[in-house]
Amino acid sequence: MYACSLDGMVGWTLVARKTIAGRIDKGVKKDDFEGCEYDRIIVFDDNTGVRCTSYNYSYAYRPTAYIWGRGSSLKMCINSSSYDVSRLN
Repeated sequence: MYACSLDGMVGWTLVARKTIAGRIDKGVKKDDFEGCEYDRIIVFDDNTGVRCTSYNYSYAYRPTAYIWGRGSSLKMCINSSSYDVSRLN
């Protein structure tokens, strides 16, 4: 099992644990996870989501995402990768 490093997470608070249901790229919904691209929307099982604000490729089907917050900033950890994300408005 892989895990994100917690070394850089001092001062951050774990705010959610969610299962990824898919992604939306340029209005097209897919049912897998292929990391983050700028402006990609990550959709969770509970029909909430976050918007990617960074780029990092990885592939997984229905992975668990851990969402960390500090002020208005969010980070998402999936397997061994960390992603910068933002809330959807």
